[in-house]
Parts: sequence; structure tokens; C-alpha cells
Amino acid sequence: MQKTSSTGLVVGGVRSTSRLGNIARGAVAAALLKAGKCVLLPMNDDQRYDLVIDEGSEFLRVQCKYGRLRNSVVTFQTCSNNVSSGRRDYRDAIEYFGVYCAELGTSYLVPIDHVPLRLGSLRVGSCRNNQSQNIRWARDYLIEYPPQELLRLARYP
Repeated sequence: MQKTSSTGLVVGGVRSTSRLGNIARGAVAAALLKAGKCVLLPMNDDQRYDLVIDEGSEFLRVQCKYGRLRNSVVTFQTCSNNVSSGRRDYRDAIEYFGVYCAELGTSYLVPIDHVPLRLGSLRVGSCRNNQSQNIRWARDYLIEYPPQELLRLARYP
């Protein structure tokens, strides 16, 4: 019988957290490509970023994270936890976090200076106390793509 993690992924040859990271990277890259962005992937895994967005005049480094939905909030780690080096934030190593939330099937692009050093959060539903100011709304970071553009690309010979 195979063991499964709390996320339902099989725990085996690859650590569950690595699998979640791979899923997040694939989903964020796909969303960016659908949005018309040029996405570059590093050839090795020793960088602090997972992908790069080529904006023509600049490269934007993106660290992808798997977000979890709890109480109408998508949360994600904004630091790495490594046995040998401990906790390290991503300041000066990336420009954006790419966050994938499987429960919602959505991807977000969040500037690093919009989130704290340890745990980021994006609100998808209203607050219990009806607060609306100083909220980091998920919709403001959603990677969107126009369906018309996808249809045009599909018809392009």
C-alpha cells in the first residue's frame, strides 16, 4: 500500500513538497504562456527562481509556490526552509512569486515587495468583519488571459 501526503499526492521517489513545487511551476508557466508571456526555464535547479519572464527589455525572476486555500484565503510560503541553510527569504533573488492554488485552479503573480518575509496571503472571499481596506485581494494578482486571444492563436496556421 502506498503512503499519501495530506494533499493526496503519493509519497515516493520524489518528496511530496517537490512534487507540489513541480505542479505549481507547471501551472504558473502555463498560465503565463496563455497570457501571452515569454517564459524561460533554467536548465538547472540551483537557482533561487523557477522561471523567468522575458519582457523584452528586462527579465523577471519568478519563484513558484503551491498555495493552499483556507477560510477564503490562499496562503503560500515566502521563504525557503532548508536543513543546511535554514530559513531564507527571497529578497534580491526574485521579482515575483508565482502562486498556484489547485482548489481554485488559478494562478497568481505577486510582486515580492507585496508580501511579508515568511507567509503570503491572498484573500478570495469577503472578510467576516466586512473589512475591505488593506486587504491583499487575489483578483488583483490573477494571471488572466483573454479567451479571444487563445482562439486567435488556435486558428493561426
